[in-house]
Amino acid sequence: MSKPPKGAVTFELLAGLFGWVWLLSIPATLFFLVRAIWFDGGWAAVLITVGIGAVCKWLLRGFEENKARVYQEAKLRPEGHSEEDAKED
Repeated sequence: MSKPPKGAVTFELLAGLFGWVWLLSIPATLFFLVRAIWFDGGWAAVLITVGIGAVCKWLLRGFEENKARVYQEAKLRPEGHSEEDAKED
């Protein structure tokens, strides 16, 4: 098995971290939503958890795209392509 390209592991770890936070924000949002509707809770917690989830999902997608780019560059570099060529694909 070959060693992953430099940077790919970092992007994978960060994507995993933000992915888990995004997944945990979903039940937290539902909890705060139920609490706000039926138990006279504040809506600020609902908005905060939705915001956290949205930002984490955005970061997750960005890190996954960067990981794919690193793998694409590592694949094309031995074939004689430059980094700019890999970014265009």
